[in-house]
Amino acid sequence: MISEIQELRVDYELNVPNCKLVKPYQIDEVYDYDEDWKVEWEERPLVKIGRTGYRTKHEIYPWKDLTNDDEILIFSDYIVTIVEPRPELLEAYLEATE
Repeated sequence: MISEIQELRVDYELNVPNCKLVKPYQIDEVYDYDEDWKVEWEERPLVKIGRTGYRTKHEIYPWKDLTNDDEILIFSDYIVTIVEPRPELLEAYLEATE
């Protein structure tokens, strides 16, 4: 997943979400990529990231396809790891979320 994340100032005793994911997107590997193959949804860009095989690319699309919401509240306890994305992934994410 790739997303902006914002910490919310809340009273922890209220037991309410204290973080907000802004424009969360999911990243999936696409195997056996063929240049002639067309993505089912045109708005889902394919991007080569890192040292993946020449037949592998990554697809990026909204994290929750069942909603049009682009801000999702969560508890910070659900966040396991935060890292900076590779430049090519960040570029694809920014393009997809324009």
